[in-house]
Amino acid sequence: MYVQPDGLAMGSPLAGILAEVFINALETTFFNSSSELRHKIRYYARYVDDIFIAFDGTDHELEHLFNIFNGLHEKISFTKELQNDKRELNFLDLTISIEDNSFHFNIFRKETYSDNVIPSDSTHPKAHKLAFFHSAIHRMVTTPLSPADQKKELNVIKAIAVNNGYNQNMIDHLLNKKISQKCSTLRNILPTDTTETKKFISIPFLGNLSYRIKRLLNKKYNCNVSFSTDNSLKRNLVQSVEIASDWFSNSGVYKLTCNNCPSYYIGQTGRAVKTRYKEHLLGKKGTNIRNSTFAEHLLITGHTPKQLEDTVILHRQVKGRRLDLWEELFIFKHLELKDGNILNDQLNLACKQFFEGFKPVLFNI
Repeated sequence: MYVQPDGLAMGSPLAGILAEVFINALETTFFNSSSELRHKIRYYARYVDDIFIAFDGTDHELEHLFNIFNGLHEKISFTKELQNDKRELNFLDLTISIEDNSFHFNIFRKETYSDNVIPSDSTHPKAHKLAFFHSAIHRMVTTPLSPADQKKELNVIKAIAVNNGYNQNMIDHLLNKKISQKCSTLRNILPTDTTETKKFISIPFLGNLSYRIKRLLNKKYNCNVSFSTDNSLKRNLVQSVEIASDWFSNSGVYKLTCNNCPSYYIGQTGRAVKTRYKEHLLGKKGTNIRNSTFAEHLLITGHTPKQLEDTVILHRQVKGRRLDLWEELFIFKHLELKDGNILNDQLNLACKQFFEGFKPVLFNI
């Protein structure tokens, strides 16, 4: 238990809006004051905690304005950055300069900026891979850049694409698509019939199989499908501190392997995996053999099972229809390997006809 006497907790859902309300109150206090300096502010903009000011006054007046802002609250301390010798100032992701009494914009990247994005050969949905390029092109198109600067920025985006394994022609295609969309919004388009509302669902991304499922759901059930991925830093780093026994205290789909031969069994349980593992061992003694083909294999061959810690958790899932489907999916994927080592006897899968013809890919989650 702890108490935070000051400030806002990082990661709190309320932190962002509370900070916005607080800083907005400070701004209101200043602009409603009688200070003459507020009339010398020609332009004022703020994004979260970054403030951009175009000030028409002396250096002494600017310093006085800076001290006023720092005196608005005892816990708030501002720092300031002035335009450099080139009359440029970096604000967020823009370089802003004044030319002929007007603002001139360019794209700004920090010296530590890396051009690493999701590589083209990564097992991610295509939409996730192209998200960065959509964002970069949107920024380039919507920022008032000069033709020369826009061409320079386009070359930078293409270089990032090539460095991450993409074809630079893809960038031209996205740019043309973005320009076409921008032009279409300027036309008067009659509203379309929206009597039939599409459903939006999210499914795990498992490669080409997921695209097939998406087309099926879209065609048969009129669903818009998005993809999610579980292969995140949080999942790989944060949850890796769990002790092994915790993994086996959950329900889900598991894979048991014989210790003396390559035979294995794919199963599912709505209880703890370690509980189901013990039941398989009871079958090895002949007391519950009818409920376990894995136990039957051990009893007939005299082999021993691998330890609980060597059991592979293929997918963690609570009891229900989803659990049944995940078990069928993993049984099907192992069947497609055609290694002859699977011990399951219930191989008449309800989903077999749908999955048939897909390239087998195993994902251990």
